[in-house]
Amino acid sequence: MQVFTGEADDAGTDSEVSVTVYGENGDTGSRLLNKPRNGEKPFDKAKKMDVFDFEAVSIGSVTRVVLDKAAGTPWYLDKLILKEGEFAAMETEFSHNSWLGDKDQLEQPVHIDLLPTNEAPSQTVAELPDGQEPVQTSTFNQL
Repeated sequence: MQVFTGEADDAGTDSEVSVTVYGENGDTGSRLLNKPRNGEKPFDKAKKMDVFDFEAVSIGSVTRVVLDKAAGTPWYLDKLILKEGEFAAMETEFSHNSWLGDKDQLEQPVHIDLLPTNEAPSQTVAELPDGQEPVQTSTFNQL
């Protein structure tokens, strides 16, 4: 999963963020997004992309994503992109392009439900090793 913090002033947050991905056959359960692939602190500055990996049971085609931001500083979420597996040919985008939280109500957590805004061929599909055939996986790459 790739998560993009927007370009607004003070767009980053130090609040905890969790995600639940829903599909035709169930959901992943809530996952805390606290360990991005690069090891840096997530969501802490504007114009930043954080990439998260997690494994889940097969949930079928993704239908929605629920994000929960804990109380604390507001966060400007641009979008998130979800693709299933390292060799996935399709990715699903969930655009938000707005603030999560209010600077005058820091004690309020935020819960949002995002629907897919675009599904397209992946622009970042890893090449398969020679002789390996693509397979359906249940590993999600979090952006």
